[in-house]
Amino acid sequence: MSEYLDVAGCLNEAQTSQIVLQVCAGLEAVHKLGIIHRDINPNNIMITPDGTVKIIDFGISRTVKVNQSLDTQILGTQGFTAPEQFGFHQTGQRADIYSVGVLINYIRTKKLPHEKLTSGYLSEIVLKATRIDEADRYSDICEITCALQKKRRKNKILRTVPGFRQGVWWHGVIACIYYLILDFFLIIAPISAKSFFSGCLYFLYFFFSFAVPVPILTNFLNWTDRLQFIANKRKGTKILIQIVFAVCSVLLSFGFIIASP
Repeated sequence: MSEYLDVAGCLNEAQTSQIVLQVCAGLEAVHKLGIIHRDINPNNIMITPDGTVKIIDFGISRTVKVNQSLDTQILGTQGFTAPEQFGFHQTGQRADIYSVGVLINYIRTKKLPHEKLTSGYLSEIVLKATRIDEADRYSDICEITCALQKKRRKNKILRTVPGFRQGVWWHGVIACIYYLILDFFLIIAPISAKSFFSGCLYFLYFFFSFAVPVPILTNFLNWTDRLQFIANKRKGTKILIQIVFAVCSVLLSFGFIIASP
């Protein structure tokens, strides 16, 4: 995987989650056998051409032993190894969870968490997984899997909203300001109108002049690929159609203002 990252560079949140979820599935299987890998790091993760993730090198793995206070071997990759692995006490599943947290951060930034912490929803998972006190980490690999899936679903929904799809923070700030202003006019304008009819017309004006053009121009939910007469057009043609539709929406909005008493 190290070579993969050297070529691909830092991966995005979706790609990282997809890889780490497969790592977690593999660890869940070995943990059920009472085996702790103890050396989860990019060099011990393989990615096949079809995207399948495999865990390799169980050279320093161990089984959990009853009534043993320390590990008999103090080994592991520096930066990825849990603190307890260096002789504090016997390692368990949470040692691998620590390494998974570091792995997430490394895939996103190619740095360790204390050097540069990843941004976005994965940062919360990294921070909890890499707590110094293992009691503060996720209790087992299933818990970190659930956290990844939950955050991934929420993020997937958010990424359908214009302004949040690229995960760029300043896009999100602009989008929040835009949506607040739009909500203000959609609510205040109809209320402040002299009559119910005028209020409806004002609402339709702001809706078609501000609310509709943005999803059209940002291709919300990939609508250009869902309409058969547009789907097979060239990219430039699709953009031109988006602009035309947005302009038509604005022109329609002026009609509501003209019709207002």
